[in-house]
Amino acid sequence: MYKVLIVDDEYMILMGLQKLIDWESLNLTIVGTAKNGQEALDFVVANPVDIVLTDVTMPLLSGIEFIKEAQRLNQQFKTIILSGYQEFDYIKEGMQLGAANYLVKPVDKIELKETLLKLINELDSQKENFQNEDLLYRSMLNDWLLNTVDYDALNRWATSSGRTIVSENYQVVLFKIKPKEQESLKKELLSNSHYLFFMVSETELAVIVMDSRKDELMFDLTTKMQDNVLVFEGTVVATMEEVGGSYQTAKGKLETFTFYDKDILIVEKEKSSQFLPESFKQFAEVLALQDLTKIKAAMQEILTHFEQNVEQPKMVKQHANLLLMHLHLQFTFIENTLFQEKINEVNQAKKLKDVENILLEMLQIIELDEHLVIYSPITQQVIELVQTSYREDLNLKMIAKKLHVNVMYLGQLFKKETKKSFSTYLNDYRIKLAQNLLLHSTDPINDIALNVGYQSSGYFYKNFKKKCGVSPKEFREHYLNRK
Repeated sequence: MYKVLIVDDEYMILMGLQKLIDWESLNLTIVGTAKNGQEALDFVVANPVDIVLTDVTMPLLSGIEFIKEAQRLNQQFKTIILSGYQEFDYIKEGMQLGAANYLVKPVDKIELKETLLKLINELDSQKENFQNEDLLYRSMLNDWLLNTVDYDALNRWATSSGRTIVSENYQVVLFKIKPKEQESLKKELLSNSHYLFFMVSETELAVIVMDSRKDELMFDLTTKMQDNVLVFEGTVVATMEEVGGSYQTAKGKLETFTFYDKDILIVEKEKSSQFLPESFKQFAEVLALQDLTKIKAAMQEILTHFEQNVEQPKMVKQHANLLLMHLHLQFTFIENTLFQEKINEVNQAKKLKDVENILLEMLQIIELDEHLVIYSPITQQVIELVQTSYREDLNLKMIAKKLHVNVMYLGQLFKKETKKSFSTYLNDYRIKLAQNLLLHSTDPINDIALNVGYQSSGYFYKNFKKKCGVSPKEFREHYLNRK
């Protein structure tokens, strides 16, 4: 409903106008009354109003003075002027100020209704135009930030809408704000042509700052809003084509802040990635023994490292997916659908705690599964030999001789407990180590193959693709490109 304010210094007029017509049937609601122009001015500054019916002659501020002052303060509303008699000068000045009509008291019900209907049509048209303009505005800025905009179209839009987007430099700043602070922040930004902004979510506002005005913006906002806003700065760039990169930097900082829930105002800089080849190797070793207590501890150590070093969320999720992949390779009874479900949950996680809970849930599912087998001492010895001698040309016959057991008995026992033949188990273990090295080192793929025990690079490529679905090169590129 459109909001109406009635202004008159006569009490009976105020009461009579409220009852003169059925306001609600016109989609109008009377949100306030005022006895003089000053009261009316205070009201419209503090409250949104669409239509004002105001008397002319009143104490403190006249109706005409009230309209002038409201316009000076950039208060937007439609006006109907009321008076007890025809006064040409008032009519002329009121019309010059944009009044829709000049009604003589006592107000004629039909004339008032016709005037209001005319104003409602104008407000409806303005609202539709504003929505279309706002949609185009948001679309242009969104495409600009995502670097998918047609820059010729962007320049034409800016010219036609009277906006300036040519600047010596640009910087994207993201604000995380409380809903109650949104309007005051928008008003502050609207007062300066050096900022373009729009809400990218219910609590996040993106601002494109031009001509190095970021320090001025930050001073104004931190002074007025204090602790009610969080600020995430993108890099300063020289061209409009680089604005998308500045946005990605700011967005990465905001995502990192949200992911770790750190109690800080501004994330100053991005941390460089800290890889964990040894931690992942230790994880692979305890995983091979199927000791869930040690698996959980090793996993927690990796997650603690991420939190302490404030690693990028994408990188944390990538490594969490690698942990899930190792669990899936080790515990073959895990259904592919469950594995993929957990991968999807990790990718959609908003916080580090969510990632941790997903991994712990997977361990709990494994622990409660009836297929989980606690390895016998002999099987554990075989696994330990694999972990220490995987680079050698291992076979079951050599291990049986070393452990002083029958090779056929050892093969049957090992397969019964691990659900894999010895050769399959050894191959899977080597593949897990190769995955870690592909991500945590820059070693050539042929060197990695030798390092994990494959004498033939071709055989390594064949086994890796069979197990992982992609070649070693594709595996490395896929994960590293997601960081």
